[in-house]
Amino acid sequence: MPRRAFLASLVLGALPLPARAGTPVDIACLSSPPPDAALLPALRAALVRIDPALTANARFTEDFASFDPARLRQLARNLDRRRPDLIVCFDFDAASAVVAARTAVAVPVVFRAHDDPLARGLIASYARPGRNVTGVTTYRCLDDKLVELMADSLPAARRMGFLHDGSAPDGGCNARAHRYARQRGITLIDYDVADAARLRAVLAGLEKARVDALIVGASAATWRTRKEIVARMDALALPAIYEGKVFVDDGGLMQFSALPDDAFERMARAVAYVARHGAAGDFHLQRQRRRRQQLPDLPGYPAIIARSSAGGTISSDRPARCPYPARAPRRHRPDQIARAGRAPRRPARRSRSGCRLHGMTSDTVSAAVPT
Repeated sequence: MPRRAFLASLVLGALPLPARAGTPVDIACLSSPPPDAALLPALRAALVRIDPALTANARFTEDFASFDPARLRQLARNLDRRRPDLIVCFDFDAASAVVAARTAVAVPVVFRAHDDPLARGLIASYARPGRNVTGVTTYRCLDDKLVELMADSLPAARRMGFLHDGSAPDGGCNARAHRYARQRGITLIDYDVADAARLRAVLAGLEKARVDALIVGASAATWRTRKEIVARMDALALPAIYEGKVFVDDGGLMQFSALPDDAFERMARAVAYVARHGAAGDFHLQRQRRRRQQLPDLPGYPAIIARSSAGGTISSDRPARCPYPARAPRRHRPDQIARAGRAPRRPARRSRSGCRLHGMTSDTVSAAVPT
């Protein structure tokens, strides 16, 4: 390349995006899951509030890998050859693929991650991520919080299973969950489900494990097989709390996770900054603090939410399907009771919606929770 052309390319790469001859800003979006029609509109809606001029001048494209690692790598290589003005990655795997496929760092990357990008080597630090990448992470050590919510929801539960990806660095989160469980007199049983094969084996053996409740952590394996997990919980009539709203959207009972609107607002802020000022690696990586819990509407639940959210406002949310239909209570004759030598176990309380397990109803409440 001639020296002048090379120097010109360096200067052009350093300019804020809108300074480039008034051409539309080319923003490429990449996701590792299957197509999701809600992602780009949510980002655009947040971006138009922060920088309407940039949004009007931007041209967005989308690619989805449908959880195919080979396709994700190919899409990342395509973006490296295409050289858009900015790449937006909606998950950690997509961001990792883009960074790994780079032949140069001229194209900035803004990502959203549910993992810890520092522990997994994607960034140099939260204050200055470097490598021309920045974004937002929803990662927070929530394992003990999930145990707390399940224990408060089901006080009688003494054995809880915990599905999580043991191959991912967690910064001691799992150990914290075990310490908290011991304080509450709960036996916490770990199930390492780093891949779909292990997860399906665990689901098949859950009935014999005789756990009272299940906690499902967010991971690639649980995300991909969430419909199978929810269906298995339905079949076993086993209450479960999930780390992610998508599980409840697919029929799960209750969840605790980051507020999606907050994440997109922070992503849009990073996109606007990079577009206006240049290098992404100089913009601090944002950590999302606000989360939402979506739980069955029981008489005691408002107190649980108030205690967990430090006064968060309770608002009505989408009714969640109750997978535990009521059964008729078993009737015992006096002679049967006398032979048993004790009163029969009281049947589970039934609610107005007919949900039988622990009196759970099909209505839900949610609250924004600053953790």
